[in-house]
Amino acid sequence: LLNWAAGSKPRVELRSSGSGGMAELVAALPETEVAFGGFRVVGVDDRGNLVQRRSKFCLLFWQPSGAPMMQRAKAGNAKGNVFAALNPSHVEFSISAADDLDEDEVVRKLRACGGAHQPTSYEF
Repeated sequence: LLNWAAGSKPRVELRSSGSGGMAELVAALPETEVAFGGFRVVGVDDRGNLVQRRSKFCLLFWQPSGAPMMQRAKAGNAKGNVFAALNPSHVEFSISAADDLDEDEVVRKLRACGGAHQPTSYEF
């Protein structure tokens, strides 16, 4: 999780990291600060005699309604640069409430960008 540190010279600072995936990231989102984050989902392709596992990377732009308006605006302007620095990723999310991000929505977006060959399931 990366905090957006506003001020005369805005910067992005590492707030936390972990291996708990999307659930850990959502639990760590601050209520009154803009943040950026990312998590990994594993696409599992089980074709009987062969099982392939591929990592899919998801980026998150968090702008809660409790964050100051100027902070949200300035961070929004920098979103493209922050995401470019964190790439490669497969999908990106911009949310303002933790309920806006759930496994079904992540799977829907991953399937939409996946092309003709789709994994049979995803592991969070």
